[in-house]
Amino acid sequence: MQLVGSRPEVECYVEMFREQYALLLKEAPGITDPASIAYRREDQMFTFEGREEQYVSKILPDKLRLSLEYQLHRTFLSDIRILLATVCRMTV
Repeated sequence: MQLVGSRPEVECYVEMFREQYALLLKEAPGITDPASIAYRREDQMFTFEGREEQYVSKILPDKLRLSLEYQLHRTFLSDIRILLATVCRMTV
């Protein structure tokens, strides 16, 4: 595990999005990444019913997009920015 990198996901969701996860799974998972920051309070984004369907159709594709974009353009400085943003969000 590394400090910055895509968060581990449940295997059944990885299987649903195998092509998108192929690049992410080449790296060790991380504790934080842009998707973790953007969806810090994802539990508050769901309506009462159909949580899994909402997650699979809306939230997970966007998390994947954020993680893939970050992975493709990742630098040492971007990792530092993500770590700082994570710390700042934890205090709010």
